Amino acid sequence: AEIMLQSETFESKELSEIMRDIVADTKRAGAVIRNLRELYKDQKAVFNDININSIIEETLILLRSELLKQNVKLKKILAVDMPLIRGNKVQIQQVFVNLMMNAIEAMSNMNIKQSEITITTGYKEGKVDLHIDDIGPGIDEDKIDSIFLPLATWKSGGTGMGLAISNSIIESHGGMMYAENLSGEGARVGFTIPIIAKIYSYE
Repeated sequence: AEIMLQSETFESKELSEIMRDIVADTKRAGAVIRNLRELYKDQKAVFNDININSIIEETLILLRSELLKQNVKLKKILAVDMPLIRGNKVQIQQVFVNLMMNAIEAMSNMNIKQSEITITTGYKEGKVDLHIDDIGPGIDEDKIDSIFLPLATWKSGGTGMGLAISNSIIESHGGMMYAENLSGEGARVGFTIPIIAKIYSYE
């Protein structure tokens, strides 16, 4: 936005979109900070009826610049008529962002022309499922069963807290996280959360 304003001519519509993105990012940052304060104060987070697909679409807007910077090709396989879950929107966003960033980082040091991430949602047996596939090196088999434990990490320089926090969030929603290596290349990390009675038609 600053570069555009410094130029002699610029598209007001594009500048307006940039400013809306800045506002959205700022509001989300504020919501994350407030939510973390609630967690550290051991206060109960506010749960509402939410749709996983809507959270994905909203959060991807915030991740757009990172995906472009890292040259990541994104594929979405989102189930229609997704059932609602009962949860905290900001917490689920935090988990989704963490899984996305982990997938991006897993492919960052590989000698490939373009990284690729596939986001898939679905539901069966009373649970909503969201998982993210990458085409990275996969997860060490001797570590894959412990990656959700505190201080466990398979990434160089990782703190081992990201997935542990995400796992705690998903467990507080009555769900569970899982990880597996794909048969070809890459890894799949995701979670399931129980659905509620209502059905929400997502388009």
